[in-house]
Amino acid sequence: MRPLIIAERYSRSAYQLAEEKGIASSLLQELQAVRDAMEARGELLSLLKSPLITRDEKRSLIEGILGPKASSLAREFLNLLVDKNRIDLFPDIVGELKRLTNERQKIQEVTAVSARELHPSILQLLEKALEKNTAKKIILHTEQDPTLLGGIQIHLGNRLIDGTIRSKLNALESQLRLVRI
Repeated sequence: MRPLIIAERYSRSAYQLAEEKGIASSLLQELQAVRDAMEARGELLSLLKSPLITRDEKRSLIEGILGPKASSLAREFLNLLVDKNRIDLFPDIVGELKRLTNERQKIQEVTAVSARELHPSILQLLEKALEKNTAKKIILHTEQDPTLLGGIQIHLGNRLIDGTIRSKLNALESQLRLVRI
């Protein structure tokens, strides 16, 4: 079975349990904090994946990462991943859990890439237009890429809306190559 399908199943199950208990948002926050800690210190995930480390040692490590205030669901979920040797999928599971939570709350994360930093008023107009278009609350992230020359790329889920000068120039070049002289 493909890893992404497995990650989706684990995240769906965790989300359903958290929804029943009314702690879906807090579970996501706890697991994102653990993922961030693992990304900041790459050896944590390596230790949890290592066959040389016993399950009890892995559980102790999870306790140390989570801290005493963590929910029992977060603790049990991470221990389950360790027990089933699926901890390597943890970053993907958290990403899918975030997607499920956003979907349930009608939130869409969008990335706008431009050559230069966009003025706040333009970002606000873009956010409102996207909210109207998607009927969802938009969380807008921005990035700069000077190779775009100008214009904007919008990454909306798995869709790309490309209004950059670079894409227009590439399209023009393609059309000119087709012209016979």
